[in-house]
Amino acid sequence: MKLMKYVSLGLLMACRLPVSSQVVIGGRNVASFGIDGDLSLDTALLGSFAGFAGDDWFVNPSVRKKGGLPAIDSTAASTLRSQMQGTVAFRKNSSFTRSMATARNGVYRGNRWLDAVYFKDQADNDATTISGPSGVKVIDNPSTWKLGTSGLSAKTDILEVLSHLRRKGTASNDSLFLLLGMGIFGTTGSKNISAEFFVNPVRYDSILKKMNNLGTQGGRNCWQFTPGGAVRVMGDLLLSVDYNAGTFTLEPMIWMRRGTYDSFISTSPPRSPLYFDLIAFNAQTTGVNGFGYARIRPKTGSGTTVAWGSVNASPSGSAAPWGVASATGYGWSAQYEANQFLEIGLNFTALGVDPALYANFDDCAAPYQSLICYTRSSNSISSSPNDFAGPFRFWSQPRLYAKIKSSDTLRCNKLNARLNADSFNAALNYRWSGPAGSILQYAPDSSWIRVGKTGKYNLSAAYIRGCAAVRDSFVVLADTLRPKAKARVDDTIIDGSVAQVTVFGGDTALSNSTLLSSVFGKAGTYSWYWTGPSGFTSVAQNPLVNLGGNYRLRLTANRNGCFAFDSVVVTHLGTEIRNLQCDNLGGQIRLRWESELKQEQVRFEVGRLSSKGNLRLGEVSNRQEGIFKNEMEFWDESPRTGNHTYRVSMLHPSGIVAESLYCSVNLSNDLQSSPEITILSNPAKNLCWIQFQPCEICQNGKCEILDCSGRVLMTEKFNPGNSLLQLNVSTLPQSAYFVRLCVDDDCKTTKLMVTK
Repeated sequence: MKLMKYVSLGLLMACRLPVSSQVVIGGRNVASFGIDGDLSLDTALLGSFAGFAGDDWFVNPSVRKKGGLPAIDSTAASTLRSQMQGTVAFRKNSSFTRSMATARNGVYRGNRWLDAVYFKDQADNDATTISGPSGVKVIDNPSTWKLGTSGLSAKTDILEVLSHLRRKGTASNDSLFLLLGMGIFGTTGSKNISAEFFVNPVRYDSILKKMNNLGTQGGRNCWQFTPGGAVRVMGDLLLSVDYNAGTFTLEPMIWMRRGTYDSFISTSPPRSPLYFDLIAFNAQTTGVNGFGYARIRPKTGSGTTVAWGSVNASPSGSAAPWGVASATGYGWSAQYEANQFLEIGLNFTALGVDPALYANFDDCAAPYQSLICYTRSSNSISSSPNDFAGPFRFWSQPRLYAKIKSSDTLRCNKLNARLNADSFNAALNYRWSGPAGSILQYAPDSSWIRVGKTGKYNLSAAYIRGCAAVRDSFVVLADTLRPKAKARVDDTIIDGSVAQVTVFGGDTALSNSTLLSSVFGKAGTYSWYWTGPSGFTSVAQNPLVNLGGNYRLRLTANRNGCFAFDSVVVTHLGTEIRNLQCDNLGGQIRLRWESELKQEQVRFEVGRLSSKGNLRLGEVSNRQEGIFKNEMEFWDESPRTGNHTYRVSMLHPSGIVAESLYCSVNLSNDLQSSPEITILSNPAKNLCWIQFQPCEICQNGKCEILDCSGRVLMTEKFNPGNSLLQLNVSTLPQSAYFVRLCVDDDCKTTKLMVTK
């Protein structure tokens, strides 16, 4: 059977026309990219065509930019231009690579750019040539090729290779287009130029002169199909271009097992894959037999244009910004000579080799990881290869990350946390999720979020929304353990005796044990902050104070900013309240006292001591009927029978508190309900014996020793049915004290002297 090539590309009437109308020749914009035999942006070498302001390979500084974008990064172009112009040796022996000018997978001017690469090859005595073995074919196993440095004929000497891949639109399954450009030193003679796309990331060992990391199926990877003809595995792909003085034809081929090919064509009628037909099979001759390249074409009658192409038929085509080695003596030129550069555009989707066509493939899949271009000295697929360029990393997706690197923890002083992906790629699509209502700040496709709740947060990242994603999760914790604040004071301010006392911020041992965590570690350090009367503040743990009143402590754990409060009242005995008297007047108690005359309003709070502490009875003000007084009076109108002890506190607006001494009064002589008390040894030194009238019907007895400020120093519970109580006062310093004896809620108070 005579084999026919389905696509034919060339210039005007110089091309070989194909059987079907699958070709567009001359200048065109293909997926907004200029295919016109020229590398410059916003120019049309082959006349003015629709969409003149299309994208192209490079920016042309001499042309006013009309809106297109360059595919190749031309950073340091001026330096390379100087070097290219400088010496023949640099033009011959240098090689360098440039990548895409934008981020991969990004959307630019309405199209999604997947990848691009530019490579300048050596010329003349080339270090990347294929010189054997004798009879080697392009389709033979690349591991058998003899690679190294040798001279080349001009017609097979590669100058440059350019490749670009984009989707015509922003979606993951919009039509996929390959743009390919090749510069050849010689302009005459027939030759073959092949671009081969490998599934594996092929590497060239320039020391051992070997291709490494090839496939295991004849040095490549085979295409595999389902019984219905859908692609199950995409294998290696070859684009073979036969080129001769301005005319060329293109043949796409896929790597297959011979048995797979025969299983299609041996049926009657012959079967074919789902989206393309198999035309012919070219078998290997060396290495592992049974493999080869099968020529393919789109389904007959599809009516879809799949390929476009052009050649610079005149020397007016602009080269790369750094110039090119001319065909005359390897001189420098800013443009290609006629027929030195060919450019091809191929619709992979229409051809049937787009992974997005098949349900079992991710739309964002990158089936190929490397590209090698090489030449042959004739246009036969069986001829021996000569020069090669590559392998280049091409179409291989950059590694997709979705690792959450943040370790933010919610704390008392940090009510929200920021979570970050470990890297940012503007082309990636990020999606976050977490507990309901927990994400406080989140921009679509953002690589970070701010959250306000504990819980598990999830991140997924994909190149395009809807494509396969990688995922990670992170649990946000909250360090909200609080310290234990305990404020205390062990002394009283007494005019003429004690001018200042210390308020204590407590021992931190309890806080240390409370904050100890297997996740967050030890408690760390603390901060103290005191507030008190007359605007008092202090950051000391144990500050000195010289005013009576309420002092409030805020203890903060510096590790997490959590805090706790406690307060303590400092008693001030002095001249603020003098001569407190308690009188029994007909079953009511009248309290009278004096204070310094103040021309501002202060409050006096009256309290009666009980077994449960100080019982607040009420308060009076020094401002009465518009005048300020220094003689005050208060009536306890319904006291219970028994012995009562009273105290008055002055509450200044600034927060200062002053206390009076105690006064006591008895409303009953019934010793059964409120027993009289007698201290048998007064003054006492070590032991104090207290005698009282027993009460058989009483339930609870409590004896307390208080200092002159009213602070309870000792407490002893006793049985009210007995009549004698012993107290050990050996630990008390020499001073005057009060003994308060309470049976149920009735109390009596008497004075005790302790000597040493």
